[in-house]
Amino acid sequence: MLKRYLIAFASGTLLFAAGCAHHPPRTMVFAYADFGPQAAAYKHIGYDWYQWQAHGNSRPSSQDDVRVVVYDGLSLKQVKQQFPVSEIHHEDYRYLSLAQAFKYIDANAKELPSLLTTRERLTSYFGQGCLSPQPPGKTKTVRGVLRHYPDSVKSVQAWYGHNFMVDETPILPSATVPEETLRQHVDRTVIITGTWNPGRCWTPSAEEKNAQMPVFPENEIVIVGDGLKASSIRPVNQ
Repeated sequence: MLKRYLIAFASGTLLFAAGCAHHPPRTMVFAYADFGPQAAAYKHIGYDWYQWQAHGNSRPSSQDDVRVVVYDGLSLKQVKQQFPVSEIHHEDYRYLSLAQAFKYIDANAKELPSLLTTRERLTSYFGQGCLSPQPPGKTKTVRGVLRHYPDSVKSVQAWYGHNFMVDETPILPSATVPEETLRQHVDRTVIITGTWNPGRCWTPSAEEKNAQMPVFPENEIVIVGDGLKASSIRPVNQ
């Protein structure tokens, strides 16, 4: 998992820096099809025909040249200025932040394996960025003392959604191993097996930055809710 570093408590607000790397502003242009079929992608990037038209081409073999711009370190306004939509020039762009692109891909890659190729291209160009270092769905087993960080006690772990931890690995409850079961094993040495949940990339809005919550550097993107979704747990006899 990403390493996070605690800085201080100040004025009732937890301050810390996350381990996501900063990158210079960059953009990468994809074909619409790189994000899967329209049925999966339209809620995120619109339909696969020119947005100034009421419907798609009546000839299936003739596809409109719709492009998707993935951006990082820039505002949406800046990206639209660099890649403006022009009906006259038949230039149609859709826009996804890097975090949005990763979130969409990770949510749909199981049903649409071709998205993993797009994910690899993003990682190759932008770097690891906000990607969880563990691929989604990977099976993993951890051994160690299970610790509990309740939401009622302010901590870095709880804010990230890491209410249960074994060393540096967040543990997530599941239907098989519910939260009640995890609580019964707190402060005990256990062996836990599960599949990795990549969590979600998140950038705080201006309103959220004013709330009683961790404070991040400007434009910081972090991962929250990542962890090992437990499928089994057993105590280790000391």
